[in-house]
Amino acid sequence: MATRTELRSGWLGFALLSAVLIAFFALAAGQARAAIGDGSALPSISSDKADYAPGESVILSGANWAAGESVHVVVTTTRLRPL
Repeated sequence: MATRTELRSGWLGFALLSAVLIAFFALAAGQARAAIGDGSALPSISSDKADYAPGESVILSGANWAAGESVHVVVTTTRLRPL
């Protein structure tokens, strides 16, 4: 059977370990938020116009992509039917 001193030491060790783990995860979460908000923008793809005439060339531009990343663009067309 464990004595009170042994039980108290066990709980004290558990509390200390818990406090260290909570501090570690709080610090890691703070660093992750800082990395997200450090001013680096998310990768994006944009076109030079909102709409194009049939047969017109589309110009796409990309920004903030890492070297060697693959990007797949799927283009669909919509034809309006006369009423």
